[in-house]
Amino acid sequence: MIPARMRLSVGLALLCTAVVSCGGDGPVEVGAINLAPNKIVFTTAPGGALESKAVGITPATIDLSGLTVSTTYVGGPSDWLTTSLSKSTATQNDPAILTLQVSNSTLAAGSYTATVTIDSPDAANTGKVTVTLTIESAANLAILTQPSSTAASGTALAQGPVVQLQTEDGTPVAQANVDVTATMEGGGNVSGQTTVTTDAQGQATFTGLVVTAPVGEHTLLFTADGLTEVRSTPVAITVGAATTIAASSATPQSAEAGTGAGEPPAVLVTDGAGNPVEGVDVTFAVTQGGGAILPVAAVPTEADGIAKLDSWTMGPVAGANAVTATATGLSGSPVQFDATGTNGGVVPGPIDQAKSKITVSPASFAAGSAGTTVTVTARDANNNLIGGATVTVASTGSNFAFQSTSLTTGTNGATLGKATTTYTSTKAEAKSISAQITASGATVSPTPASVTVNAGAANAANSTVSAPSPVTGLTNGSTVTVTVKDAFGNPVSGRTVSLSAGGDPTAPITQPVSSTGSNGQTTGTLKSTTGGTYQVQATVDPLGSAVVITQTASVSFLISFATDIKASIFDVSFDLGAAGVTSPCSSCHLPENAQVPDLSFAHITDAHDAGNVVVPGNADNSLLVKALLHDASLQADELMPSSGQFLPGPVIDLIKRWINQNGAGALTP
Repeated sequence: MIPARMRLSVGLALLCTAVVSCGGDGPVEVGAINLAPNKIVFTTAPGGALESKAVGITPATIDLSGLTVSTTYVGGPSDWLTTSLSKSTATQNDPAILTLQVSNSTLAAGSYTATVTIDSPDAANTGKVTVTLTIESAANLAILTQPSSTAASGTALAQGPVVQLQTEDGTPVAQANVDVTATMEGGGNVSGQTTVTTDAQGQATFTGLVVTAPVGEHTLLFTADGLTEVRSTPVAITVGAATTIAASSATPQSAEAGTGAGEPPAVLVTDGAGNPVEGVDVTFAVTQGGGAILPVAAVPTEADGIAKLDSWTMGPVAGANAVTATATGLSGSPVQFDATGTNGGVVPGPIDQAKSKITVSPASFAAGSAGTTVTVTARDANNNLIGGATVTVASTGSNFAFQSTSLTTGTNGATLGKATTTYTSTKAEAKSISAQITASGATVSPTPASVTVNAGAANAANSTVSAPSPVTGLTNGSTVTVTVKDAFGNPVSGRTVSLSAGGDPTAPITQPVSSTGSNGQTTGTLKSTTGGTYQVQATVDPLGSAVVITQTASVSFLISFATDIKASIFDVSFDLGAAGVTSPCSSCHLPENAQVPDLSFAHITDAHDAGNVVVPGNADNSLLVKALLHDASLQADELMPSSGQFLPGPVIDLIKRWINQNGAGALTP
């Protein structure tokens, strides 16, 4: 029998009941697959949940059995669609149902197409359903939760706004990792976490937003790249907590001594956005000049944020006057108001030595620096300032300079009765600055002012390192003296010093235990375990601003035969166990008929061939070294020790260094 799916050679596809002639086997009846509908559309935002959709499968005439379903994806990703048949047979009275379900809606925004094919061996055709999935991208921002309707400037919103991603038609988009930023319109700013990343539901929840803005209504603007922005409902901003105090009246000013200032001191208190704050207590106080203020009690700020005095009366004596305004915890507090009390019509009397004075500021400075300012003030017995007085200044000590030694006191304003000059010095010492003031033929000498000139920074070229050399005997050390001076040769005290020895990083150095004294000096100790010459270098303040002293000290250590060779080697025995030397050198070196061994330098060299026992500067050719090393050129009775044992290697090395070190001069016994 010819298969039911066979097509006529003329290409005629039967979509309805037909009788096909198939040779001698007789006609075969086939049916058509009817689908309702044959196009399915799914639309959702990213991550959205979708209801399944059904397609009815009904035969045109005969029943359809053996139904099968296959899915073909047209480009793009696959496996986003699942299919299921209610049964494998469809009749006209009982159609089969094809269920379509989107199984992955987290794809990127865009459109995706698949073709679902239904087939049956009883059908003359295949049924096809076109399925389209559209993932809508986020287009807009929307506010799910509005911010608080009111807030004080500089405080966090009690209710944080929540922003939702949406499609163009307002469908929520569950898309994570989109940055949403909050700003403020209408002046002011927001702080805190102003940029929030959306969660898995596409929501950005803002917490702790702090609003700082002028009083009035403001809106929050929320933006994200590529999305339509959204604005909040208005937030009514009220005055926040006071943060700043500043002068709101003139300073400095002047008035005659004993009279009122033209503009009493006043201050403005504001919050972080510059809004005036009412009800903040401000305390005013006279701090210079001896004047008076009203009121004396704390003054609260008014609705405009201003607190002001009713009056400020200058002190009774011409000169500087000052008032401070203090508000606890505010930036800018205290605020100082300055005024000069002038003589007005007062004619000062004769110059008074006790009332006149000399001041220096600062009272100490570093040698070679900008120095200090010397101020000489001329007053009469009633403390009135005297203008036009001539002043001559002088100083004890040395290496100092005045900008000018001949001065004249000022005649008006802040300089009334005062004469100033600059004083410098390169000599570190305590000095006394004096002055002679002459006015109306009278001359006085106020109490001199003391000034201290300190040493400047340590100077590498002027500082020194010294140490005794040579040092004979490795048990002895060399005391290293470091003298620290500034660029002008002044001793620098109170500085720490670190020592190092070139040539032997293992050389034992005892670091200075104290900082430099008043003479700029501190000391350490250098020793040697091997002999040789070392270059000692000093670093000042190695843990701070280090200064490496340019000059170094050369110290030579000479090995002593008496202390390093004879006393510590030849006169002692070595106990190195069964294989070591167990007898002292003295057991063999006994002169004839002597009870005491002779291990002196003269005996060591004269008892044998004096030309070969010790060859200064050439240990390898010295008979003593060859004997200790059991040189093959020697007879058995010439070896030392005679037992055939060896002295320890470090001991032999020390003897060789002692011989080689003395090659340039006479041996040191």
